[in-house]
Amino acid sequence: MINNPVDFESTFVKIFGNVDMATLSAIKNNRIRLELGGENKSTSDRIRQALYRSSQVLDYCFKNQIWFRVILWDNNEAEFFEKSHINIEECDVYFKQAIIIEEIEITILYFYYEIFPKLIIDSINTLIINYDLGESPTLSITCFFMDFQNAVLINPYDDRGLDIYCPNSNLLTDISAEFIQWV
Repeated sequence: MINNPVDFESTFVKIFGNVDMATLSAIKNNRIRLELGGENKSTSDRIRQALYRSSQVLDYCFKNQIWFRVILWDNNEAEFFEKSHINIEECDVYFKQAIIIEEIEITILYFYYEIFPKLIIDSINTLIINYDLGESPTLSITCFFMDFQNAVLINPYDDRGLDIYCPNSNLLTDISAEFIQWV
């Protein structure tokens, strides 16, 4: 069982390799990028479409258990918990760590749920999608949603899209076929 950041990061590297902590965009193989918000839409339409699409993808990829790794770029932990609707006592596993990136201390939060927490996932997606559009609620965060058993890693990066990485190319092919119109 993963109970601390060292165990988590060790498991992460074993399953996904040495992936950049903040983005999946540099991965060349076994990664797809799905369009979320589309073009030529009003801000509210972009947000609505991006939230719908990201919700569809996450519902498809995560049937039960899910891990979150959330980087709080502004270290505002209390605001994150308030806006994401996460109650630490309801998590099956929770821990955190502070690290230094380019001489700046940031906080990384780790959460695990055995049962897919739809409200929390939708809340976190809203924070991410709203950020570049200047809408509320928002926070400067990076979130990886993952399933270690099925080796699926998803990073919604803003209203434009999300990246999916699977070391197993068969699983990635299935996901790509399901959402081909958004690739």
